[in-house]
Amino acid sequence: MQSTASRSSSDPNTVSDHELIDRTISGDHSSFAELIRRYQDRLYRSMLHEVGCSHIAEDIVQEAFVNAYRRLDTFAHQSQFYSWLYRIALNLRHTYHRKNARLSLLNDCNFRSDLQEDKGDSPSKSMQRQENRNAVRNALEKIEERHRRILILREFEEFDYNTIAKILGIELGTVRSRLHRARTRLREELKSQYGDDRRQQ
Repeated sequence: MQSTASRSSSDPNTVSDHELIDRTISGDHSSFAELIRRYQDRLYRSMLHEVGCSHIAEDIVQEAFVNAYRRLDTFAHQSQFYSWLYRIALNLRHTYHRKNARLSLLNDCNFRSDLQEDKGDSPSKSMQRQENRNAVRNALEKIEERHRRILILREFEEFDYNTIAKILGIELGTVRSRLHRARTRLREELKSQYGDDRRQQ
């Protein structure tokens, strides 16, 4: 009969992030490949919401994993690997923005909106889904960055308030107030967009 330890070792899906990190530090590079497999799509979706450009999002995600690998021995096991990785990606996003201050990240690059396309959708449902995504994207673009980021972390990443506070380095009360303001602004922008659409019809 196969032992639990043996089954755990043979099935990477049953191994915790922390164990994969320890294995990577010990020289098992395939363990870091498993971490990439687990989180690259999720991080890409989040960075895509941040920058609005698939090419830039891909570059940030790739560099974030490279930086994480190089700094893996500094990772504190008290936090979750993904939230630590997210902070690295967010810092890279800031760096990229400073280097390209004149570039409108949300306007000068095609936005990939096919991330969660349901292949079973009818053409009308697919079109409606696309319109809704575009409306949210346009609304997010008009929201102040610090409020937009709160929405992404909470609504798309589904981080709890404490984790958001740690990632952004702000107080818990600030997270709550910014999130409330961000949701209000998003509703206002969406209402404005749909109102404009109805008036044009």
